[in-house]
Amino acid sequence: MNPALVTFGAGIAAGLLTISAYAGTQKGSRLCPQSLAGYGTESQDILLEFAGSADGAFRVLLGNGGGVLQGFVYPGEENDDNLAVVLNDCPEGDATGEELAACTIWQGPIVAVAENGDVAPMPASDQPAAETLLLEGFSDALMASDIYNQAGLSAGDFDTLRLMACQE
Repeated sequence: MNPALVTFGAGIAAGLLTISAYAGTQKGSRLCPQSLAGYGTESQDILLEFAGSADGAFRVLLGNGGGVLQGFVYPGEENDDNLAVVLNDCPEGDATGEELAACTIWQGPIVAVAENGDVAPMPASDQPAAETLLLEGFSDALMASDIYNQAGLSAGDFDTLRLMACQE
């Protein structure tokens, strides 16, 4: 795992954010920036909300209070690709690669999907929020984790998350 991930992952704030009900990428005459976007599954079993910062931090809420996971987006090694990581209960401060591997639920590409199915890099934090995010392989990784059963989730497609909210 990249050493920058260790430092960045350890600094993720645990504060909770409030998201207001929201439809589309526009609220009033303002566009919702990616850094304030909230996404979810249709059943709302999974909610992903960005932390309002330029560093790509987010949290994932599972079921009805079944758990909160921390995550962040970081640049990929190729082109404008973005990667993301979702963590559960990682140790504070410096962590070894083994400790990070043990608390990593999922790591992979995070991309925006247009209504016509075209895939593009996730928008930058100050750009208008994507309508849909795709976290390829997130469903399988989540269902294979202990937190999945603890959260009382039923099987579903958690890879595709639709824009549902924008923070005030």
